[in-house]
Amino acid sequence: ADALAFHITQTDAEGETATLTFRGAPDGKRQPFNGGPLADEIGVTANSKSELDTIAYRKGEALMIAKRRLVNDGQGLVVTQTVKINEHEQPQNRLTYTRLQKPDA
Repeated sequence: ADALAFHITQTDAEGETATLTFRGAPDGKRQPFNGGPLADEIGVTANSKSELDTIAYRKGEALMIAKRRLVNDGQGLVVTQTVKINEHEQPQNRLTYTRLQKPDA
């Protein structure tokens, strides 16, 4: 009841599917995370009713940041993902989702 559950499934260009599931209380506190060589801690922060950030850490350093923002009265979601490769390389992806039907439909 005090945590959010994240279920992520992605398919690459070759059709290979990877699934990731994790939980986190939206209190901003870091907690252990089994992210293999990519991350050993994760923090989830609810900045407001429409903003949620997730930060993955490795050895205390923030390496992956996902910022989620509800837009258009909750009918859209903008997700900005940043990955810190090194001090000079920090590629960013921005995804925009639009709700196609109301939740109760």
